Parts: sequence; C-alpha cells; structure tokens
Amino acid sequence: MNQTLLFDPETLPLSIRQYHHTLNDDIDGWFHLEPEDVYGKHRHDFYLGYLIHLLCVHKNVLYMLIPMVIQWLREEGYDYIAQAMNYAFWQDTDVDLEVLNGNFLNKLGPFWQLYNIGYWNKFLNANQLLSILHSKVNLQTFNAIENQNGLTRGHFLNIVYSLLKQDPQHPNINTILVTILTNIVHYTRSELARDDSVLEHTNDLILVFASRWLAFVPDSESLYNSLYPENKMLFLGLTNLCQYCYKNSSGKLGERFRNLKETINMLRIYYLCSNEQFEISSYKSIVKTLLTIQGPNVNIDEFLYWLEDTGHSELAQNLHIYDDSIIDDFNI
Repeated sequence: MNQTLLFDPETLPLSIRQYHHTLNDDIDGWFHLEPEDVYGKHRHDFYLGYLIHLLCVHKNVLYMLIPMVIQWLREEGYDYIAQAMNYAFWQDTDVDLEVLNGNFLNKLGPFWQLYNIGYWNKFLNANQLLSILHSKVNLQTFNAIENQNGLTRGHFLNIVYSLLKQDPQHPNINTILVTILTNIVHYTRSELARDDSVLEHTNDLILVFASRWLAFVPDSESLYNSLYPENKMLFLGLTNLCQYCYKNSSGKLGERFRNLKETINMLRIYYLCSNEQFEISSYKSIVKTLLTIQGPNVNIDEFLYWLEDTGHSELAQNLHIYDDSIIDDFNI
C-alpha cells in the first residue's frame, strides 16, 4: 500500500491518473492508521472495500456478473457485503471506463432489457432508480430494443415518464427531463439527414414531453417545479427545437410546429410568471394544440383567468367553448 507514495501520480497518463485517484480516494484515510490497525482489526474491511471497488470500477466488463454476485451474497446471508457492492455498482465514477479497459458492452441495452422483466427490482428501489435515471436515457437504445423485441414505439420512454410520476418532486426530475430533451434534439438532427419523416415522430415526442411536464394537475402530481433553475433551459430547448423543425418542414406539418412553438411559448410565460406579451397566429389551432398537451379531465380554470388578465379574452373564450371532438386521436 505504501508503494503508492513512491511516485508522482501526476506523471501518469490522464486516464490512468483518474483511475489512480479514484482508487486512492478510498484508501487515503487508511494512511493515517497504525499498521497494526490496518492489518489487524480493520484488515477485513480494507480488503473487502478495495476488492468491491476494483470489481465495480471494471463494471463495463463485469456488468452481467456483479448483480449475480450480489444476489448470491444475499442468498448466502452476506447482506452487508451485498449492500456495499450494490451501492458501488450503481455509483457513478469519474474514471473513463472505456479508455481504461475498452467498451466491451453497451450497458444501456442490457439494463433496459433486464428492467423490462423486473430484474432490477431486487437491486434498486424507486429513489435509487430516479437518482441514476438520467444516465440511462438514450432514444437510440430505446428504438433498437423496441425494434428487436417487437415492442410498441415509445415503450421505454413511457416507462421513464411513469417512473418520474412516482415521485414528482424528486430533486433529479429536471436533470432527467433535460436528458430526455437533449436526446430528442440529437435524435431529430441525426435522423433528419437520412429521413425527413422523422419530424412527424419528433412532433409526437415534443407533445408527449410537454404533456408530462406542463400538465395542469395538482402540485403533488406535477413534474413542473418552479424552484428548479433548469426550467428556463427546458423551455428554451423546446421552443428552439420547434423552430428548427418548423424551418425544416412545410405544409400542415410546418403549421403544427409553428402552433406548437407558440403554445409552448405561451405556457413558458404562464409558468415562469413573466410579463412578456405573446402573439397567436390562430386561436383554433393554439387551443387544439394546448388541449392535446393537457389531455382530458384537467382543470383549466386558473389558466383561463390568467388569459383574461393578460388581455387574451378571445383565446380564453375559444378555449372555454372548444369542441373536444376536433382534437386528433393522439395517444398521450
């Protein structure tokens, strides 16, 4: 152990230096102990902790093995060791694992395939899952698994939204939403070069995103939290994406993106309590888009009062008397 002090770690290559620092962070405290303590009463804890860390820092190689080891430890009655290894397995690390030992496995695919059969229920509670969920969202992976397994398009993204609904006030909610929106932007830009029909799907993705985040539901159920600083970033990302799609589309689809941008901008001003003015190109189209986002059985009274107060009485009247029968059959 003392040999780690015989060289300057700053002279190591960056990837190995990060690896060295990460491992040393766990043992720095041991340097202050007397040798007889390290190799006496604490020897078991020291070797156990170091072994667990070594295994989990190589988890992209041992991804399918470590959960099996954790389960075996529990079955053998070693709950403390199993709990320590489970914590280390899910903890993010600053080590670039792919540089260290190669990208042997795309972990997202196995993670979601195993999640789909309830495998992770024994390893992760709802709070732990929400704490790491931002690192598990990838639309390309979702699409690939859904195609391979004959699942409905959007299956895994709907799972993610359902998980968010389990604890709407979790502090990681907006981080997960930012990750989802970033994925939608990347997916749209990368796929558009090959197939412009992707814009139809992007329109649906934006509508679903907005419906989950900006629904007029009680505060206890709402994913929108006015205290989170990422709200402005999310609104800006949504409106910019709508503008990008509008510029790359035409006809009715182009009109839908324009209406979507105007509707989200209106909701931005409402939710952020801004004093900005907003313009409406078509009352009927905006009402239709807004109610598609909100879905059935939501209370829009407070929003109607806000429209009246901001001088948009005609829009409030159109929204109040709107005939739900002309809303497209969009499955939120």
